[in-house]
Amino acid sequence: MDAATWGPYARLVDHTQQSDAGYRVNWHWAEPGRKLLEDWYDPYTGELSYTTTIVPGTQRGQLVLDSPKFGHKQWLGTVAPDGSVLYIGVGMMKAPYRVQLDNDGRMAMAFVRIKGDEVTENFITQYDHADAKGLIPRPVAPAADPKTWGVYARLLGARLAGKASTGISWRWMGDNVMLQDRGFLYPKMQIDLDGGNGLRMISGRPGEVWTGRVAPDGSVVWTDRKHDSLRMRIDGVDAVIDRVTLQDGVVVKSGSEERFRGHIGAAPL
Repeated sequence: MDAATWGPYARLVDHTQQSDAGYRVNWHWAEPGRKLLEDWYDPYTGELSYTTTIVPGTQRGQLVLDSPKFGHKQWLGTVAPDGSVLYIGVGMMKAPYRVQLDNDGRMAMAFVRIKGDEVTENFITQYDHADAKGLIPRPVAPAADPKTWGVYARLLGARLAGKASTGISWRWMGDNVMLQDRGFLYPKMQIDLDGGNGLRMISGRPGEVWTGRVAPDGSVVWTDRKHDSLRMRIDGVDAVIDRVTLQDGVVVKSGSEERFRGHIGAAPL
């Protein structure tokens, strides 16, 4: 595949990538070497949202992108020497953006501002390698003991997608200290051991401390200082955070919930 013609797509074709809190994208040929399809999927439901078509323009190093999401609006792309492509919309709405890859082939989509010859990046959406199920989990070392960490032993390393462009991930940030990251809309939560007897979750904001205990089914029930409770559990292919009501430390009622889907570690034998 000619990189001078196709820019970053020379490395993206027949691959899938996904952002932490957005679409999953797959690239494949409709006509090999002539028409490329860019399928955009809802990462939680797996349903196809729309398909963008990309074809070479009339000049070498030029691409034409057609998006049905905007009434089949077209963008003209120019492939740069570094392999990126800068798109500028045809017509009144320019909406310029740039598609580029890092050394590991991960795509970044940057919305830009153009003033003369100067191009300034305003907002960047980072993508990473995925498959039809979701983002590839991060390598995990060491593993977490399910007797101590409950469901988090299975969630460690996972990067899951929720509804309405939400996401959640877990990774080690130190010895027996785990980070729960829900993106820029939510505070990052640090989960660690509560003196060897249960778990503790803190955000760094004054007074926001949750105490967690591992239930027999592996779910973790959290309670804060105001006696509000929530639960982290796994339900089939979903990780679920739900508000719960406790009686004598036992969950007697489940309320509102958020569901996340993707690669979740296998249950221990």
